[in-house]
Amino acid sequence: MRIAFLTYENPSAENTGDSQYTAGLLRKLVEHGHHVHLVFFSEDLPADSAVALDKYASATTIVPFLRPGMLRVVASPKPGMIAHRFSTDYIDAVRTLLQNESFDAVVVNFFKMAYLIDTIKSVSPSVPAVLISHNAEKQNSCSLYRHQTNPVWWLGCFQDWVKTAYYEPILLKQFDAVTTICSVDRAFYEKEYNLRHVSVVPAGWNGSCDPAVHRDEALRNVIVCGSFTWQPKKQNLLSLLNCPGFKRFHEHGITVYLVGHADKAFVESVNSRYPGVVMTGTVDDVSPFYRKCSVALVPERMGGGFKLKLLEAAAYGTGIVAVKGAVTDEGFQRGVHFLEADSFEDLVDTAIGLVDHKEQLKSLRMNAQALLGSRFNWEFSYQALMAAIDDVRQFPKPD
Repeated sequence: MRIAFLTYENPSAENTGDSQYTAGLLRKLVEHGHHVHLVFFSEDLPADSAVALDKYASATTIVPFLRPGMLRVVASPKPGMIAHRFSTDYIDAVRTLLQNESFDAVVVNFFKMAYLIDTIKSVSPSVPAVLISHNAEKQNSCSLYRHQTNPVWWLGCFQDWVKTAYYEPILLKQFDAVTTICSVDRAFYEKEYNLRHVSVVPAGWNGSCDPAVHRDEALRNVIVCGSFTWQPKKQNLLSLLNCPGFKRFHEHGITVYLVGHADKAFVESVNSRYPGVVMTGTVDDVSPFYRKCSVALVPERMGGGFKLKLLEAAAYGTGIVAVKGAVTDEGFQRGVHFLEADSFEDLVDTAIGLVDHKEQLKSLRMNAQALLGSRFNWEFSYQALMAAIDDVRQFPKPD
């Protein structure tokens, strides 16, 4: 099959959840022999770079990227993520590609690139266009403004929610099919926007599962892993750190590791302010930190949900404790694969209890790793994506 794959970033970096998800799907498409023409912005490499992309695509088009000013993004009637990536150069590149080559499907990766649908349908109206959605953005932007305490950030997030709530259904309804990473987002699209061709293409896990899942000892360390340079992730973390019960970790002799990208000043501030906390900042490898921890905490109240990091925690053999609403895939069952807490206070107490409950901890670990092997692998994800494409090719959406 010939597929035009339109995305916003170079997938080879694989240094964010979005790029890892994109790279996993692209690798599988290439491995199965599909011709994939990949188009992306040159934000992180020169447009004439000879970077090796053969494991992600059969051919590439790299579009120069000029970062717009913040005033232009805020003043735009479009949602911030679209305004930030809107490019006439990219539109021209897609138009040229579709005029000069024939494709069996066009895949648009991420809502921020959904503005391309007008060009796709004007040049190739009979070719199925599939949007890979990473989040239900109306819900995502709503969670951002609802949990903001800073009035300036609240206003910015609120106006972006208004724009997103208007544009998301308009754009999504023009695609022949939409895929989501989790079942919660699929249900939202079906109910809220009355979309019919919606399917789940879950994230997969690249590596093997850590045999530490079989260990009997309960290490008195817990971990929160993520990129804390992203404002919602940072705010989630601060909400956990500042909840009244957080000090109970230290009182129970439990060290909290915070691992992932973070500004140096923030790292120093956290380490000096919160006893029993070790914040690392950027690390080359997260595995040593997972291996010294019994439990992974998921304090995600705002933002797009906890997907790849959830798989990472399961793969490294940690028990998982999540605040309510953070786990958004129907595959992960509460009480079987993870424990759920109603509040940050409850999250702390539940995690402390799990550290001291060896049998329950081992059961959760083993169940989560078994689920990882059966559902959250890239072959499963690839088959789900191809089923979505094949379905819309056989049963086109009526005009």
